[in-house]
Amino acid sequence: APGSSINTVGALSVYWQGRIWMVVGNYVYYTSGPDCTNGIPEEAWAPGNRFQFSGPVLNLEPTADGVALLVFLADRVNAILGGPETISFYATDFLSNFGISNSNAIFRDGSTIGLFTTQKQYFELLGAQKEDVGKNISNYLAANFSASKSYVTMHRDGTDVGLFISNGVDRILRFGPDVPSWSVPAFPSFGAGAMRSVETSVGVYSLLLAT
Repeated sequence: APGSSINTVGALSVYWQGRIWMVVGNYVYYTSGPDCTNGIPEEAWAPGNRFQFSGPVLNLEPTADGVALLVFLADRVNAILGGPETISFYATDFLSNFGISNSNAIFRDGSTIGLFTTQKQYFELLGAQKEDVGKNISNYLAANFSASKSYVTMHRDGTDVGLFISNGVDRILRFGPDVPSWSVPAFPSFGAGAMRSVETSVGVYSLLLAT
């Protein structure tokens, strides 16, 4: 907006603690929200309302209990805590030697966060606990899936349920959560690019895969 102190377009944004949080490079900015006394709370970006991190921020995810906003970098996960007052927000370390290399390598499924890490491993986070779901195919993931190109998503539509990973080039993998196991890789004839489970009509979800 005219007069804004932020001159760079944000890469992504989320809503948490009554505010909009936006990524711009190494920074996470947040609106004035309920503390705004002069202007529109959703559009007021005070210059001091930001946190700087050690590298580019690749994604933001609020925790299931709403206590923290997780900040994903390539080699670590930080957390923003506090609120709802502006003065009480602060950033801290959450997980070290653990991160993602692109914003599409993560999804939220209820209280679980799934992610394909920079180390080419598939993990699921439930609070502070992490589970190496991809440990049985770790060699295959490391050899065929790029951390900077892969997409992950959870698809749920009735009995059609599964976790899917696309390497962004030529193959996808499926993990069945009902009978915990990985299926053999699939090689779509048109290639395997961007992938996401999308609500295509009310209550109906479709797994969409781009070329």
